[in-house]
Amino acid sequence: MSYQHVLVTLSEFEKINEESYQNGYNRTLHYDGFLKEFKEEMDSDSGLVWISEDENYVLLKFCMFHDWKKFVPCDRHIRALVYNGIGKWDGLTLDLDIATWERLQMTRENLALKELHNKLVKEVA
Repeated sequence: MSYQHVLVTLSEFEKINEESYQNGYNRTLHYDGFLKEFKEEMDSDSGLVWISEDENYVLLKFCMFHDWKKFVPCDRHIRALVYNGIGKWDGLTLDLDIATWERLQMTRENLALKELHNKLVKEVA
């Protein structure tokens, strides 16, 4: 796993959350409630604009590998912190498959994010 952060569209985030729920992971969320609060945050004084679930993003930050669900050992998966559209962490976490995290790393947005990060590191060095 080479990325500590991945950008995810809200529509993809909804699918990942449902996948995590189907896998029985401990950390999932009620998506409709999350989306309502997300839109309210966007409409606040953030200066950001709500566009659509395909064009607004959340940022997932790797937190740890996790080997438990419902107090029973299980296949290793990732626990991630969920940052909303204005970059705020409200204590939300999401458990997801390692394979899903690796797939997300290869999206166009995340490859561009990694490239920008590498460029900035070179400029600072």
